[in-house]
Amino acid sequence: MQPFSYIPISCDFYDILEECSILRQNCEIVYFAEDHTHTDNESIHSISGIIADLYARNGEEFMILRDASGNNIQIRLDKLVFVNGINARVQYVCDIQEVSRELALRKLYGKTQEH
Repeated sequence: MQPFSYIPISCDFYDILEECSILRQNCEIVYFAEDHTHTDNESIHSISGIIADLYARNGEEFMILRDASGNNIQIRLDKLVFVNGINARVQYVCDIQEVSRELALRKLYGKTQEH
């Protein structure tokens, strides 16, 4: 059976994953994984750990999640359902003007505006 074609995740959600990885936050991950006991079925799995790496290979994006036992689990990013309660299936929309303003402030002052 051929694997399902990769569906890119939103840039905003990728940024969330990067932040979790950089801060070494413990993440609660819910994802779809191939069920190798049934040829066409997928099942939902839940795991917690630290995102040790994010990478792309052959046009697909992956994470390596290190669980509490030190095991590394590879998860294709389009299989994610929730990360720390954030829905991975929602396409996030940024406010371009707000992002541009923040970038200008960072460049000018070297910091972001306090909210």
